[in-house]
Amino acid sequence: PRLIEPFDIQCPEKGHARWADGKNWIYDFDRDVPAGVICEFILKSDLKTLPGRALTEQKQFSFSTGGPAIKESYPYEGSTYIDEDQIFILVLDAEPLEESIISNVSCSIEGINERVGIKILKEREKLRKIYRYRRYKDMPEVALQCKQSFPNNSNVSLIWGRGVKSLNGVQTTEDQILPFRTREPFRAAFSCERENPKADCIPILPMYLNFTSPVSWEYASKITLKGPGNKIYQPSTCYRYEEKIDFVTYISFKDPFPENSSFVIEIPKDIKDDAGRSLSNIDRFPLEVETDSYPPLAKFSARFGIIELKEDAALPVTLRNMEHEVTTRMLKIEEKE
Repeated sequence: PRLIEPFDIQCPEKGHARWADGKNWIYDFDRDVPAGVICEFILKSDLKTLPGRALTEQKQFSFSTGGPAIKESYPYEGSTYIDEDQIFILVLDAEPLEESIISNVSCSIEGINERVGIKILKEREKLRKIYRYRRYKDMPEVALQCKQSFPNNSNVSLIWGRGVKSLNGVQTTEDQILPFRTREPFRAAFSCERENPKADCIPILPMYLNFTSPVSWEYASKITLKGPGNKIYQPSTCYRYEEKIDFVTYISFKDPFPENSSFVIEIPKDIKDDAGRSLSNIDRFPLEVETDSYPPLAKFSARFGIIELKEDAALPVTLRNMEHEVTTRMLKIEEKE
């Protein structure tokens, strides 16, 4: 037989109750209960056991799902390439009170003993268009920024502290810490293929200039490589399948180059990266680089050739910078009827 309902229930989330057996009562929620929910279960005054004894123990029970918690963040937790003035966009499981965020959320920055406060940014729609992060339906968001810029190559933590409240006053009881690391300083580094670490650049292969952060093509296109006779080599974007490139992380100078020659790479003094940072190693430029001798080479004139069937048939081979005595072997072509 169905037993009577033992509790008066005060809960904003809908559900249904059932008896598992004569001693255990269960309340099932219709959905996963979000943060910021308080439910109370008050024992009915006329509830008695089967022998007719009144229940004299605890008569009121309650629980809370806690304050707003971070479900996902942009940039993602653990990112090692955040900006010095990074904006954090947080996806939450409950709508928060902004006053409690300002009071209880902070940033921990490597090298700074005190926690740094945060400010809340209102232009979330504009930020969505800029960062193009994945948006979750029916989940509140908050965008915030630390009040102090981060140093490069440093560990940073965003601390969602205990005490952040939902709209109905339910607060978090533990800190939620998201670790990050800031990106390197804006630098440029030259690279090329070499026969060994102590050799100069191979003249039949491209030369590269790599950046630690994106640079607009407007700046990158002004970088030049000056060779013998004041010949100017213009950079290419290195992207084959893009019609238009706004930002690049490296450029190349197309080979071949004269062997055993000196070259100079010149960079505009006002070059900036995507965050407006100046080049930290601009004092290394103009940079002088050199090419080595052409490497040893033995090749046929083409991938396909026709050889006469008669005796003493020959196939042209190009030799360059090879040892003085080269051992070769002639293959005899067998006649077939």
